[in-house]
Amino acid sequence: MLTKFTFCATVALVCAGCANVSPVPGHQASEPVRTLQVRGDLIDLTDVKIYINDDKVIDEQVSLLRGDGEFRGVYAGKPVTASCSTAPRRKAGGTICLVSVDNERATTLTF
Repeated sequence: MLTKFTFCATVALVCAGCANVSPVPGHQASEPVRTLQVRGDLIDLTDVKIYINDDKVIDEQVSLLRGDGEFRGVYAGKPVTASCSTAPRRKAGGTICLVSVDNERATTLTF
C-alpha cells in the first residue's frame, strides 16, 4: 500500500509540474488593481471638495441658485468628473455627486 501511495504522489507531483504555465513572450501582465477610496465634503452648502486616496482632486462650488455643477479634475493622470445636484430646499442629504474616474463610474457621494 505504501508503494501505491508513493507512486500516486509521484504522479501527482509530475502532473502539477506540467501544469505550470510560463508567460507568453511579448505579453505583459495587466497592472495591479488599486482600490480607489473616494470621499468628499460639502462646506457651507456650496463648496464641494472631492478626494481620491486622500488627494484632493476637485475643489469647486455648486451653483448658489440651483445647487448643481459639473466639475473636472485629475487623479494619477486619469480624468475625474463629478456631476452634482441638490434637491429643492437644500435639506440634509440633499446634494448628490456622481463621481467618475477615467470615464468609469466610481461612486455616488451624498451630502
